[in-house]
Amino acid sequence: MSRHYKRVGLISLPTFLSLWRERTGRYMDLFGVRAKMGSLRYDVFANNASCVKCGITGTFMALEKSYGQKTDSFHFNLYAVLPSGQERLMTKDHIIPRSKGGSDGIENLQTMCTKCNGKKADKLEEKHVTAQTSNTGVL
Repeated sequence: MSRHYKRVGLISLPTFLSLWRERTGRYMDLFGVRAKMGSLRYDVFANNASCVKCGITGTFMALEKSYGQKTDSFHFNLYAVLPSGQERLMTKDHIIPRSKGGSDGIENLQTMCTKCNGKKADKLEEKHVTAQTSNTGVL
């Protein structure tokens, strides 16, 4: 668990996705707190809960709030459990980084663990460099 978050509850990914798909609003009351249920990250995780680089798979959602966050609402973070038992946060990554002209559309988003996403940073992968160059003629 990250030291940056206050955690109030855990829920399996399949159970979370069921609740998320059946929601009627942007927020739900869960674990005694107000939980944000509208997030593009959840669409990304519903499409694929595994890191596209290393393959670890997120298996549970933690209802958390960043320390120092000024709102009362909590959000869900997806976590994988490594063979060592350590948790690893899963993230939404831009395939073509926004800094390189990539969009926030679901077709430009993928799941990555924090370790792999940190290594990728705002780099383009070779296959995307080739595609972007052929589409525009420039990079």
